[in-house]
Amino acid sequence: MGFPSELFHSKPAENVVCHVCLDVFENPQNLQCGHTFCHGCIAKLEGTSCPFCKFPYATVTTSPNGLMRGLVGNLLIRCKNNAPPQKHGETPTLRPHSGNCPWVGKLSEWPNHHKADCSLE
Repeated sequence: MGFPSELFHSKPAENVVCHVCLDVFENPQNLQCGHTFCHGCIAKLEGTSCPFCKFPYATVTTSPNGLMRGLVGNLLIRCKNNAPPQKHGETPTLRPHSGNCPWVGKLSEWPNHHKADCSLE
């Protein structure tokens, strides 16, 4: 439910990766034990324990992780219309249009680029 690592200009650090979906956090939320997961991943959790440390809960309560959201928002990504070079025989998954958009910027800036600036949209 997070952001695929292929979107990023360089490989994201392990501390910004959700342990449920193995993607970069999207809308990161903390559980009571302090572990962080994507909001969508927590919403799909079954059971009453942290999927990482197994800390038990009577009810699962989350809180937004603003610090992690800021860290992820500052990571550099490529436009989805400029996917990384594909390996021989691999099907492109992030480039729905032909062409290559040269834009590279912060993840937090991508919605503006996508809506207004990308000539390939």
